[in-house]
Amino acid sequence: MRNGKIVFSIIVFFIAIVVFSVHLNFNKEGTVPISSTFFVMDTFVEITIYTADETTAAEALAKASQVMNDLSTNYLDRYNPNSEVAKINSNAGIAPVKVSPPTLAVISFCLSLNKNEFDIATAPLIDLWSKTKIEKRVPSQKEIQSILPFIQEESIILDKKNSTVYLPMQGMGIDLGGIAKGYVTEKVAEHLKNYNFSGVLINAGGNIKVLGNKPGKENWKIGVENPFELEKIIASVLLSDNETAVTSGNYMRYYEVAGVRYHHLISPINGYPVNYNASVTIISTDSALADYYSTYIFLLPTEQGLHVLETTPNIAGIIIDISGNVKVSSSIKEKVTLINE
Repeated sequence: MRNGKIVFSIIVFFIAIVVFSVHLNFNKEGTVPISSTFFVMDTFVEITIYTADETTAAEALAKASQVMNDLSTNYLDRYNPNSEVAKINSNAGIAPVKVSPPTLAVISFCLSLNKNEFDIATAPLIDLWSKTKIEKRVPSQKEIQSILPFIQEESIILDKKNSTVYLPMQGMGIDLGGIAKGYVTEKVAEHLKNYNFSGVLINAGGNIKVLGNKPGKENWKIGVENPFELEKIIASVLLSDNETAVTSGNYMRYYEVAGVRYHHLISPINGYPVNYNASVTIISTDSALADYYSTYIFLLPTEQGLHVLETTPNIAGIIIDISGNVKVSSSIKEKVTLINE
């Protein structure tokens, strides 16, 4: 059960709202959208570049796909046995593992934030829930309690000088599903900035990152999906150059037992899915930061999450609680339009 981020819809002026739609016409400035879609990190990624130079755009898209595949496959995806994170996990309680800068950077970033409700050492817990999902049952309290002692990222030994990571107990495991997509998206954006395209839209399975402007020098407008009526939009948000929007929610990855829904966003404290919020959308200039905080705030009681939004630098957001109430942080209220359908 991998951590997932929820699908955004791109809202296009004068066109009906369609999930993942983009404006595909030439514009008066002569730019044309060049798009590429590929599957990586367990999701479809679509990158659209607005430019008059189609050849350079095609080269940039090919390189972007390579960057994404390399970072996820070789470093961050624990499900690939040859990745660095998988090697860290297989050496738990045995020996430190030498890692490359990307792996070290992501793990170090998470440990520096050090939030109790967000723990990257949740791989054993995620694996338990994946197993019981296949078995169509809920983990027993005994099963949960037997795993919780291993869910403690504070015990991870990170040696920056020697670039090693060590899990001190056999049975521990790192899962970076709550941040990897954001980190990779940000790295791809850094690559695309070098080309100075007039506009870029990255849609990494709902992790949105924009560069430049839409044709006509407009801000980008994205839609936040209604978690209670899928494929309907509950709010729109204006994004400017270099901004990102990431959503975590309870409505795309879940299973049901005896009529009760169990989603994939699990508390590392008690081992069970939380039921405070339906979705959390984070706006930032850093996709990794937005990815992290969308998961972290989702796992908090709504008012506590709103307080985090209001007091944490470099993030803003929208929280839709489990009853459907929409709360918008004060710094972006002028950029958000609530939609009543």
